[in-house]
Amino acid sequence: MQLRRPLVHTALDVAMLSMMMAVEMGYDEQKLYNVGLGAFLHDIGKLLVPKSILEKPGDLSEIEAACVRQHCELGKSSLQGFNFPKDITDIVLQHHERLDGSGYPDGLKDNEISFDAKIVMIADTFDILTSYLPCKKPDNISTAFIKLKVEKEKYSQELISVLGSLLVF
Repeated sequence: MQLRRPLVHTALDVAMLSMMMAVEMGYDEQKLYNVGLGAFLHDIGKLLVPKSILEKPGDLSEIEAACVRQHCELGKSSLQGFNFPKDITDIVLQHHERLDGSGYPDGLKDNEISFDAKIVMIADTFDILTSYLPCKKPDNISTAFIKLKVEKEKYSQELISVLGSLLVF
């Protein structure tokens, strides 16, 4: 099974893009802080996944892919005890969910996914598409945007439009 595992993909890129989208939507200072921090921490669970799996070129075995998919739950559990607001831990847990229920870890659908996690899921996916990966070259910005826009069942088109306004599409 092939699972995209970015090497150069950074939490800072996702946080900045998420915050830019949130500013465009008129978030107040506290909500903007929560989105930014949640986006910055979104992949913290990957610190608990073996590097040999994260950096493996090519396809992963089913066991390796399952290990990578655990990073959302590992991330949320690693933040327990720090008293982060639920907005932040929802982002960490839900950033790989998809509107049609095809995501992970819980297969949540549309309104079951926090709005802030929907912002970060788009920023994260856009960043993955435009980053160098062991298995592919990066897409250019317009190609990555089109790939997100075509997946209407997976991503909020309202939020895709916000991203497009930032990218001047």
